[in-house]
Amino acid sequence: MSDTHTTFRRLYVLTVSILIVNFFLTSNPYAASHSGRIGATGVDDKHFLAPAYLILIGLTAVAVMYQRVLLLDYRVITAILVMLVSGLASSTIASEAVTYTYNALAFILCSSVAIVMGGTSLDVSIEETKALLRFLNLLLIAGVILALAYPGRYGSLPFEFSRLSSRGEVTLWNYTAITVVYSSFAIAAYHKFRLIHPLIISLLAFIVILSTYTRTPLLIMSLPFIIYVLFLSKPIIRVSAVLLGVTGCVLFSREVAKFFLVTDGGDATSGRLQLWEYHWNYFLKNPLLGNGAYFQSTLGNYSGDATSEIGILKMYSEFGLLFGAIMTYLIVKAVINGLRVLRNVGQAHFMDLFLALTLISMVPNLVQTYSRILSMEDMVFWLSVFYLSAKSKPLIRYVILGKPRGAVKAWQQQQLRRVSV
Repeated sequence: MSDTHTTFRRLYVLTVSILIVNFFLTSNPYAASHSGRIGATGVDDKHFLAPAYLILIGLTAVAVMYQRVLLLDYRVITAILVMLVSGLASSTIASEAVTYTYNALAFILCSSVAIVMGGTSLDVSIEETKALLRFLNLLLIAGVILALAYPGRYGSLPFEFSRLSSRGEVTLWNYTAITVVYSSFAIAAYHKFRLIHPLIISLLAFIVILSTYTRTPLLIMSLPFIIYVLFLSKPIIRVSAVLLGVTGCVLFSREVAKFFLVTDGGDATSGRLQLWEYHWNYFLKNPLLGNGAYFQSTLGNYSGDATSEIGILKMYSEFGLLFGAIMTYLIVKAVINGLRVLRNVGQAHFMDLFLALTLISMVPNLVQTYSRILSMEDMVFWLSVFYLSAKSKPLIRYVILGKPRGAVKAWQQQQLRRVSV
């Protein structure tokens, strides 16, 4: 049995199960997931519990109850210390104490779970793969049924294939990050075990997302297939795919342009450009340590339409160059190691291939999210980053808290120099 695969399955299933309970306890998950900007007028747009705290519970449960060890990466600890210094310098550490505490705990736990997971047994059986696929398939089916049965509450599927009308959403898919994991997992399952049905299900899910005309989920779900075809398939398939893609873009150039560039207000960025400019200007005012957590809300001098989709720039504008540079380094290192996995895909382990495809597919979305671990999608992104960035050799010295056992203990004895605490 694979400790790596088992750890991921336990983390995903446990956290998603908690989130689903919260999903049904929330009066209108559709509105809550969009801060009230989408959904019926006057509905409650608050989550029953903030999903971020449930993410933290899932990470804590796996680290404490299953792995029974906490591994501290000095790079993550350094970034957190810089973040706290930023809070002191900007005088926001007291007013945003919960934010700073949560950020520290979330990054420490996520990095620990990911690095320990990556150091243990990597062999995956077809039975384990099918078990997680059954759970993922159940989420896909349940999400569509709920969106169709309760539109405006659990999503909306008008199937209009238009950005200028009522774009839809499968809210349960967003809650559980199914769109960012399913395609990559399906490709890894096909590559290792030649399982065909996950690929077919991915295509059906892709059509559902295409009908909603939401660009980000569509891009993230399609990129694993594009990567696999262009870099991991036979030459004849690569050439055929390129020719087919170019021909399609030429024949349907107007439709492609409308999909990527046209919005309700005629702004392809939906107001994000003004938001990014705002944060960039404030980063230049305090480049070293930033302006503190949620300075945009504290100052109250921003009046643009987009308010939250800031992405990696938020790390720099809030916590400064030092914090942003450390986290960016980890992301770049993870992407490089992910590309190495793809280059040597014949020798790649299942989880390495799965998380490499997942991370590389999510990287384009850094322009608008992943600055913190506040959702299931954020957790998947940072889990992939910490997992893959730890693949570099020589291994970095870690501080280990607790008493490792089983595969974790064997890994520690073989590859790490322990620091007693």
